[in-house]
Amino acid sequence: MPRAIQLTERERKLILAWHKKNIPHREIAKRINRSKTVVTNFLKDPLNYGSRKPTGRRKTVDGRSKRLIIRTASNKSIPCSNIISDLGLKMSRWTINRVIKRSNILKKMKKKRSPALTTVHKDLRLTWAKDHMTWNNEWYKVVWSDEKK
Repeated sequence: MPRAIQLTERERKLILAWHKKNIPHREIAKRINRSKTVVTNFLKDPLNYGSRKPTGRRKTVDGRSKRLIIRTASNKSIPCSNIISDLGLKMSRWTINRVIKRSNILKKMKKKRSPALTTVHKDLRLTWAKDHMTWNNEWYKVVWSDEKK
């Protein structure tokens, strides 16, 4: 179950005031519309409430490294392995690739394809074909690029 929002400063002061008046934890919880467990945990150590360090694995890429990777990747067209060596980072190329993919700044775009033949090219081909349409024996003198003479 996910964690709820921490107690506000006002709620903390109310809990401490009611606790001094010897109001039970269950009654305090009803008054502030929170669980009894939250009230009990707060009253165990009110000074250190909400200061627990986050658990879990540390992130391999911090914010500064992310910005550096994205800046390098956007300025140059180099592979991830070269980014690692250029910046002197201690992480895999897959991590670099993941950072680049997750950034909303850089997007992989396909190169726009230009048409292979323009209208000028098509006209020139047509005139060449018409000029060589009457050739019969002349074709035997032509050396094709896939043949040897």
